[in-house]
Amino acid sequence: MELGDNMERSGYLDTETGEVIDMPDDIMRAVEDGETESALVEWDEELEATADRILSDDQNRYLPILKRESREGYEIMVSFTGTVTNTSLKEKLSIALDGKGAFRRFKNVLDQHPGELERWYKFKDDWMRDEAIQWLLDHGIEPVRVVSGYFNESH
Repeated sequence: MELGDNMERSGYLDTETGEVIDMPDDIMRAVEDGETESALVEWDEELEATADRILSDDQNRYLPILKRESREGYEIMVSFTGTVTNTSLKEKLSIALDGKGAFRRFKNVLDQHPGELERWYKFKDDWMRDEAIQWLLDHGIEPVRVVSGYFNESH
């Protein structure tokens, strides 16, 4: 979900195995267009076969994982800033969030506050886990247990 619009990769959830498949978009396009012979030297044949299975899936076994847009990442930073109790830091983070380059500036401000940086990572991880769990539930897949920050799903 966090690959973003600018990445040239897509994720797919194999609903039978629970595997998350990381697939380069150029491979998916070439397999879809039937243009694999010229590019096959650069590719792994296993990726091509996986792309073909995903594209020919008529049982909805492979669910495309939506990519989070940058504005959604921005919303997480804004929400975190709202939880900061140190007035000076909160003001610096608010200023950092204004305009182009907000992600880098936000991180640079937090780099000066290790405790808050650690809290930010936990906040973001919790947010993303909750988002992933909701996505699974929306697709009728119930997470069954949490292990080291990751969850296993069942149908």
